[in-house]
Amino acid sequence: RVFVTAVEGDSVWLWSVGRRRGAVSWKQPLGPATGHAHRKHNMGSPSPVTDGKNVFTLTGSGVLKSFTLEGRELWQRDIQKDYGTFGLNWGYASSPLLEGGTLYVPVLHGMNTDAPSYLLGVDAQSGRTLFRVERRTDARAESPDAYTTPAVARRGTAAEIVLTGGDVVTGHDPRTGA
Repeated sequence: RVFVTAVEGDSVWLWSVGRRRGAVSWKQPLGPATGHAHRKHNMGSPSPVTDGKNVFTLTGSGVLKSFTLEGRELWQRDIQKDYGTFGLNWGYASSPLLEGGTLYVPVLHGMNTDAPSYLLGVDAQSGRTLFRVERRTDARAESPDAYTTPAVARRGTAAEIVLTGGDVVTGHDPRTGA
């Protein structure tokens, strides 16, 4: 299976597509397609991620959801409702990173808000927030905004969540976000 987000009409959808034939086996609604969109970006820009048991989605309007591989919704969150409106100049497009049972969701903004940027750690099983750490930058004007997806850096048995954008690169403890 391949999982993709798509905008159809006024809604964002999660599609489960067969890898061999390309047929859509199911669709689930993620939320309205309204928000800060542009010609080359829409509320379906963030990519889904899966651990092979469940699939996790995030929309450009901040709706974070978990589904079984068969399309049954497990939980949902609204990141903007919980932590404030995104203040990005070109709309939200970062994809979540799934690592070790945690979803890492970056919100790197500043062009249209004075609210701090942050990295959110969400328990993939329950949808509960594990941590929210502010990510400071001295970047000005458009420069605090970033549309990147976090990555994992490993050295031996140690791991860091690496996040680029806002004129800085930061490494975060996977358990606490520090």
